[in-house]
Amino acid sequence: MLDLDSILPQLTLVEKISLLTGSDLWHTTPLERLQIPAVRMTDGPVGVRGTAFFAGIASNCYPCATGLAASFDRDLAQAFGVSMAAECKAKGAHVSLGPTINLHRSPLGGRGFECISEDPVLSGELAAGIIKGLQSNGVAACPKHYLCNEQEFEKHRNSSEVSQRALRELYLRAFQIAIRESDPWTLMTSYNKVNGLHVGEHPFLLKQILREEWGYDGMVVSDWFGTFSTAEALVSGMDLEMPGPSLFRGQALRRALIGGKIDESHIDVAVRRVLGLANRAIESGIPFEQEEGLIDTQEVQDFLRSTAQAAIVLLKNEASLLPLQPKKIRRLAVVGPNAKLQVLSGGGSASLRAIRSSSPLEGILAAAEKESIQVEYTPGVFAHRYLPLVNPLVRSARGGQGYLDLDFFETDPTRSSAEAQAIHSLSVDTATNFMCDNLPSHLPAQCYMRVSTTFVPDSSGVWEFGLVVGGQATLLLDDQLVVSNLMPQTAGELFLRNGSVEERGQIELEQGREYKMVMQWSNFHQTNPKASFKAFGCFRIGASPLIDLEEGIVKAIALAKDCDAVIVCAGLNEDYESEGFERPDMKLPGRTDELVERVLEANPNVCVVVQSGTPCEMPWSDRVPSIVQAFYGGNAGGLAIGDVLFGHANPSGKLPVSFAHRLSDNPSHPYYPGPHGKSHYYEDVFMGYRGFAMRNTPVLGCFGHGLSYTSFTIGEPRLIDQTIDVNARTIDIQIEVEVTNTGSEYAGSEVVQLYVKPTSTTKVPRPLRELADFQKIHLEPGATGKVRFALKRDAFSYWLSARETTGAWMVDTGRYELLFGVSSEDIKQRLAVDVDEGFVWNGL
Repeated sequence: MLDLDSILPQLTLVEKISLLTGSDLWHTTPLERLQIPAVRMTDGPVGVRGTAFFAGIASNCYPCATGLAASFDRDLAQAFGVSMAAECKAKGAHVSLGPTINLHRSPLGGRGFECISEDPVLSGELAAGIIKGLQSNGVAACPKHYLCNEQEFEKHRNSSEVSQRALRELYLRAFQIAIRESDPWTLMTSYNKVNGLHVGEHPFLLKQILREEWGYDGMVVSDWFGTFSTAEALVSGMDLEMPGPSLFRGQALRRALIGGKIDESHIDVAVRRVLGLANRAIESGIPFEQEEGLIDTQEVQDFLRSTAQAAIVLLKNEASLLPLQPKKIRRLAVVGPNAKLQVLSGGGSASLRAIRSSSPLEGILAAAEKESIQVEYTPGVFAHRYLPLVNPLVRSARGGQGYLDLDFFETDPTRSSAEAQAIHSLSVDTATNFMCDNLPSHLPAQCYMRVSTTFVPDSSGVWEFGLVVGGQATLLLDDQLVVSNLMPQTAGELFLRNGSVEERGQIELEQGREYKMVMQWSNFHQTNPKASFKAFGCFRIGASPLIDLEEGIVKAIALAKDCDAVIVCAGLNEDYESEGFERPDMKLPGRTDELVERVLEANPNVCVVVQSGTPCEMPWSDRVPSIVQAFYGGNAGGLAIGDVLFGHANPSGKLPVSFAHRLSDNPSHPYYPGPHGKSHYYEDVFMGYRGFAMRNTPVLGCFGHGLSYTSFTIGEPRLIDQTIDVNARTIDIQIEVEVTNTGSEYAGSEVVQLYVKPTSTTKVPRPLRELADFQKIHLEPGATGKVRFALKRDAFSYWLSARETTGAWMVDTGRYELLFGVSSEDIKQRLAVDVDEGFVWNGL
């Protein structure tokens, strides 16, 4: 362990400053002289990628945050963190950059799939579980992004304009709960501004609230390239600038010291916190500079599958169409654009190279085989935004099936009559590559690359190929130019906006024939100079047979007529939900809605399975008998869908976000994302289900809603204890509720949700109900169990501002109604409690 009191006086000023920024993308700066190690960090919202975006080692992909949140399960969240800690250890990582605690203000947010919920209690409690799981196993959690990083549009310059009350009751509260319950060892600031000032240099948010009011003493790190000042950031309490080499520290920090903008004591405080994290890393026993590995055991795969099952919400199940059983169904049709897609998660910094994946069709086929149900498939429509990756249809000379061979050159290999000598070669098992790291140092900053493989089409006819690049490239099949992506180019959204738009070309191909595919690439031209995260280059190669969509729908209709029931697999993927851009709307892609409508006309026994991280509009929802919201299930997402559809797993998920019928119904819609660099949170505290309830707006699926294959009753709540101490400014109310599984066939789990509703007049308008606690219980058929709730002062409080940066939490005198339900709208029991004397309080 490092003796901080001894080491700090030994450090030179240059050494101190060097410790306050990373040495590269993923490591802090080591100092061999004093045996200070390099702490390794890794992205971690849906899995532990390790230190390489490009050609890195494979990792397990976990269900996305909204999927985990659908479990409403604190124990599962902690187990999630424990499992992630093991992944971090395999990658030699001491810090996991997550969980993401920003709230779902709008369904259009590009990183919504990374964020837990629209509710701060659910977000904070489940985040605390993940953090406890990680840190109990020696891995530092780094919850993010503090604060109000609810959109991707202009996120580096945008200012989230939020009232102090909304900040306190919603956006800060999620972090407040997580910090109070789990004490994370690090915390990440966001890119955006809050009320006009970047969070990374915001003394009110970083010093007054985080450090002084909440007493947080962990290390604060910037988001990557999210530091925008030198003196201001350090004085406000941002300890570590990432990544390295530094943009705002180094010589700039020395100049700020000389100019009196900072004092050396500010540097010492930050250095002490960085070294404190180094001590955590030493104590963890995770080797420094460890070679990265992977975990692929049956135990982990079983955990991922059960977690993916818990992430599935049964939105609707009229006429008990589900579960699919042979006594009702002998022949099943599967249609839809997502059926054969292996959709693991959204994109951006959360993306990773998964050890394995599964499609809904694979899961359905595996489950149907056990039930002796015949399955027939036709896509109906394709709804991809970018053409599907070519990997399933390629085989390279060096890598084999699914691989592409990459060769780098100093000179243009197409301009030499002799065979050019490659200066670096490798094979990759994906056709989408973000070359921002993991490249040898001897590669020149500007160079050429040839990508080669053999393409074997699985159908004859006209095929369309697509090429996204950062740089310039052409794509050839058997030496015939198919796609040109040269100058002039249009910057696109992929690869954190380093890539171009997808350029496409068509060629007629013969099924089963082998075609030599070659992409010639150079990075002498930067596709998007304004991209904040600079890369050596990037490329994405996609291909799809050109189909007549009307013909595809007709085939789906014919199949639907000939089967007992139809599963329509629809949804989004990382092309639509990703860091770097927003969704333009809530609609399902392409002609998906039309496919559902027309199949429904042919066969009324339709179940629609939607894979997405955030809500989608479902204009057919009142006519389809069954709807399953699967979120993104990670490695085992497709298998879990099959498990639930056939009743091999009983769904127990609940919606962690409200599903509106239309985008315009969302409370934030008129103000999102906001013009002229400002996003006004005018919906204030009436965001999410609070806003829907206040405006009495009908929803497709209310917050907390989710069905089961069994049924439950919620007994009358029993008050165990009620202690209100005005002098100590505390409340402690203990309540017990009995839950019974009234079904006779299925064991299942129910989530009892406790909402608080003030019934007396308050000084400010308050939501009609707010989640205060939730408990999940698993019961066998006919069994009864008890759940216990504990309410503290938070549950009754609201924020009353005195000025823009001052105020206090208020608990008013009066009666409060406690609502016990299975969703925010489906209340089963009520209990009234009285607060005879109100009080004010502050702190964590």
